Amino acid sequence: MSAPEEPILPNSDDHDEQPELDLAYPCQWGYRLIGPDGDEIQRMLAAVLGNRPHQITIGQTSSGGKYVSINLQLEVKSEEDRKSLFQTLSLSPAVKVIL
Repeated sequence: MSAPEEPILPNSDDHDEQPELDLAYPCQWGYRLIGPDGDEIQRMLAAVLGNRPHQITIGQTSSGGKYVSINLQLEVKSEEDRKSLFQTLSLSPAVKVIL
């Protein structure tokens, strides 16, 4: 009997790369930001986005009331713009998860 095959695990570098999306830019894009303080997330968004047109809507609050989601909708000009914005938002201490 032969030994079972070892699973092929993704290279750790594979997790750093976001898949390429087939999008026509500019386009509307949405982010869902989740954190403990919705007001803090909104202040951070105002600072990051400045005068850039965008819409913010309040999403759900977790069942325990510990987290709130904020939905951000805006136009991204390119894939670089979309990825850069994701990176900037994800580095904020106000954001625990970004989707």
